[in-house]
Amino acid sequence: MKIVLKYVGMIVALSIIGFLMHRYFMSLSLSQLDKTNHSITSAPISRAFMSRITFALSMGALPMFYFVADRLVKLKFVYKGLITCLIIVVMGILGWQLRVFQINSHLRKMATFDIGDGIYLDFNFQDLKLAPYLFMGFAIGTALSVLIFRNKNKIIAV
Repeated sequence: MKIVLKYVGMIVALSIIGFLMHRYFMSLSLSQLDKTNHSITSAPISRAFMSRITFALSMGALPMFYFVADRLVKLKFVYKGLITCLIIVVMGILGWQLRVFQINSHLRKMATFDIGDGIYLDFNFQDLKLAPYLFMGFAIGTALSVLIFRNKNKIIAV
């Protein structure tokens, strides 16, 4: 019961931190985009709020991903646990950066169209979908850490 409360506390704390840090995450993401001849249009408030909730839930899921890896591999926190946390976070960052790269390539393709002077192309804020890529990166990091640290002594009968 004590372990469950510890994980629930970490989930709630990271969700709150994710909710509060969404603005910084989005400003960092938008600063990495090539916005020449483009503008990012904002969506209605409800969609922007959903983006904030999605990011908060992605951040709150980090302890659950660690819990899954811990239960499948029986991690000792000092060595394998820290490496597992590092793998999960790095893969999440790579998933997020993959989405930034995809958006930049899409914006570059849009910039090749000859639309005339003084006309800017709009890219909808909702189409960025950065938090789901972050979440999928965390999930891939969990699967990767389980594959790395699984018990190799078990013989699988074929």
